Amino acid sequence: MSKTDLSKADMPNYEQLIGQSMNYKRRGWGFILFVFLLSGIAALIINYFEIRFSIVVNIFLTISGVFGLIWFVLYVAGYARFGLDEVTTPSFAGVADGLKDAIVITANDGSVVYSNDAYVKLAYRSNRDKNNGLNPPEIAFAGNREISEELYKLANAAKSGQEYYVEMRLRLISDSMPDKAVVKKTEIGLLNSLWVSAQVTKIASGNFKGGALWQIQDISNRSERQEIMINKLKQTIDYLDEAPVGFLSSQPNGDVSFMNNTLAHWLGGKRAAEFEKSKLKRLVGDNGAMVLNHKSLNFEDNDSVNIDQTLHVDFIKSDGMSFAAKILHRVKVERGEVKKINSFVMPEMNLNDKLTDVNADILFSRFFNYAPLGMAALDSEGVILSANPLFSRMFDGDKVINNHLKNLMADGSKEIIERAIEQAKIGKIEAVPIDFSCGEGEKNSGQLFFNRVHADDGDADGEVANVQLIAYLLDITEQRILEAQFSQGQKMQAIGQLAGGIAHDFNNVLTAILGNCELLLSNIKSSDPTFADLMGIKSNANRAAGLVGQLLAFSRRQTLRPSLVALADLLSEMRLLFDQLKGKNVNISIHHGRELGWVKVDHNQLEQVLMNLVVNAGHAMPKGGEIAIKTSNVSAREVRELDHNEMDIQDYILISVKDNGTGMSEDVQRKIFLPFYTTKEIGKGTGLGLSTAYGIIKQTGGYIYVESEEGVGTEFHIYLPRQYPDEETLREMSAKSVRKTEKLKDLSGKGTILLVDDEEGVRSFAVRALQARGYDMLQAEDGIEALELLESYEGKIDLIISDVMMPGMDGPTMYNNLPEKYKQVTTIFMSGYAEEVYRDQIAEDANIGFLAKPVGIKKLAETVKLYINEDE
Repeated sequence: MSKTDLSKADMPNYEQLIGQSMNYKRRGWGFILFVFLLSGIAALIINYFEIRFSIVVNIFLTISGVFGLIWFVLYVAGYARFGLDEVTTPSFAGVADGLKDAIVITANDGSVVYSNDAYVKLAYRSNRDKNNGLNPPEIAFAGNREISEELYKLANAAKSGQEYYVEMRLRLISDSMPDKAVVKKTEIGLLNSLWVSAQVTKIASGNFKGGALWQIQDISNRSERQEIMINKLKQTIDYLDEAPVGFLSSQPNGDVSFMNNTLAHWLGGKRAAEFEKSKLKRLVGDNGAMVLNHKSLNFEDNDSVNIDQTLHVDFIKSDGMSFAAKILHRVKVERGEVKKINSFVMPEMNLNDKLTDVNADILFSRFFNYAPLGMAALDSEGVILSANPLFSRMFDGDKVINNHLKNLMADGSKEIIERAIEQAKIGKIEAVPIDFSCGEGEKNSGQLFFNRVHADDGDADGEVANVQLIAYLLDITEQRILEAQFSQGQKMQAIGQLAGGIAHDFNNVLTAILGNCELLLSNIKSSDPTFADLMGIKSNANRAAGLVGQLLAFSRRQTLRPSLVALADLLSEMRLLFDQLKGKNVNISIHHGRELGWVKVDHNQLEQVLMNLVVNAGHAMPKGGEIAIKTSNVSAREVRELDHNEMDIQDYILISVKDNGTGMSEDVQRKIFLPFYTTKEIGKGTGLGLSTAYGIIKQTGGYIYVESEEGVGTEFHIYLPRQYPDEETLREMSAKSVRKTEKLKDLSGKGTILLVDDEEGVRSFAVRALQARGYDMLQAEDGIEALELLESYEGKIDLIISDVMMPGMDGPTMYNNLPEKYKQVTTIFMSGYAEEVYRDQIAEDANIGFLAKPVGIKKLAETVKLYINEDE
């Protein structure tokens, strides 16, 4: 069942016929009214003017008046008509009853006013009820459940005075007869069921004005013809599927829209459906797809042509092998745009054929299309006559053929290219490559070489005519990117080394400042006048420690403590923090993917990354907006489809942070992960937030990318490797967390601790802090002094705390030379450097811990409590 445009429906105009029939009645009414009025006037004249006529005239007038009155009553009652037999156009009822089409007229309330004989018979065949013809169609054919919706729409249109047209299959009562029943063909339609067209039209004139005219027409013969055509089309497709040549149809965007089974078998598939809706480049590679799509051709806006060509392309089979094929190719171009591509495919040769047996034209075509460098033929003015796919791809989809080479270049390269073409025209060919840039934002880089391949003798004036040039192109975009990355890497390495050096010395100073500040704060009350000053010192010291930590994070020299983390739980814990950081008039939403996996990250560092991103998103929306944080699983298959070649092919968890703020230009996007780069005003940003995020994610083994558009917003994508822990690991992780919580309820303890550090301020703070919690303390300035102390000390040592970098002897060297009786004592290395700086100097199974500087009293006491209890 399908609705059709009413203007195209092939239905008789019965409404006009109704109007004509009503006109006959109006003419009869006028005659009766004239006679009646004439008699009345005569009566009035006789009565009021007392005019006396002869008896003959009186009798005539009386008879005329009575005659007019009687016929007026008969006409109103419908028993008399005047002049109907004189009118050449027949009445509506007479015409309608003789039609094969079913006609019904319904009133505003849906009741049947008139139905012709064809409708009565059709309604009877629907349920074998002789009175069914008195019912409107939606009731008469109510037994056809398949068309109940269309009948409802028709009835609704009839009542509301609208037009509606539909084609539908009308089942008759004989459908339910047994298989052996004998069914005869009737006056209307075919056996058992009919395809009919039904149309409802509002009646705009006549006695039935405001009602609806239903027209039901048998269109079974037309449907049969359509079915025959469809069957023939299916036969054609079946023949095409098994034809001895391959057939391929594709769209301009590279999607395969149809392929026959023959070509599918050649490609290693079982059915053509396996390849449909896939990309053309999957079948013929990037070069072949560009050749077949004709993306490099430059058409005019009013061009509407069919381009027929014979091409030679290599097809790639499912097993990775390839075969050469000859293609009879047609490209349909409408108004300057490629609309459809159809190709007949015929294999060129068997794999066992010798290369010398292949036609030279075929070899050249394949060499040209699949060459590892770009090639193009130019005329003497520099207009490109032909180009291979690699040459065309360099210019990001710009129309290449019939375009001047310089028009494809960036503004800074146009002049040098034009000069090179002029030199090549007169034979001044140099082997030195010509560097150029092109594409949006000059993102593509290449080198061109020119060669003059043909020139006529010219005219008498010495002018060279018909010069043709060959341009050879090398794409060095990746090389330029690698050079930039290498240069950037060297800068980052230098910054990292500088940061590491600063961090060690600076963290020692901060440890002393923070430690002594906390000792003072622990001994005074909040009402003391110096309390606020000490809190200010502590706050700024922590801020300085944060800046150093950001530098270490960017240079990937900080110590990470990765553990299994459920992102849904982490983000839920951070929700209140996000609300404080997001800014005014900013809404934040968090959406989690289903069955979200685990990641192994440093819990605190990942929090720092997300905080930085949320803060930046809030700053990008000064007038308010939306921040959306989403998480999802990304499979290895989906990673292959991403445009990030540097990513390892494995499963990931994706965290995306999106805002609808001001967005960023491409230039800013290239620089946002650089340290100290900021777009904020002086004094409002350090430029370390995103560089810190970048360093943390990279050190974790993940990837971070940004997508942004000015005026639209920005979205960051963080990919973290997905982990698959077993049940035992998860139980142990939960139990360890419980044990840690129990241990840290009371930070006091007992035992003897050796503290080794060359900074007097650090030793002084740590000794005082730990002695206050019940520990006995020994101290040394460097590794040599510590070893001497241990050799002479006869008591028990429960824990050793040592700096890493010290003059004389460093911490790792001291640890490796501990006296035998202290080999099993846990050693905690406390350093401003990252753990990786010394880890390779110590055995993997060594009994050691790590504490990053700067450190406060609480963190120091917690770490000591955890490690010293493990030895008891």
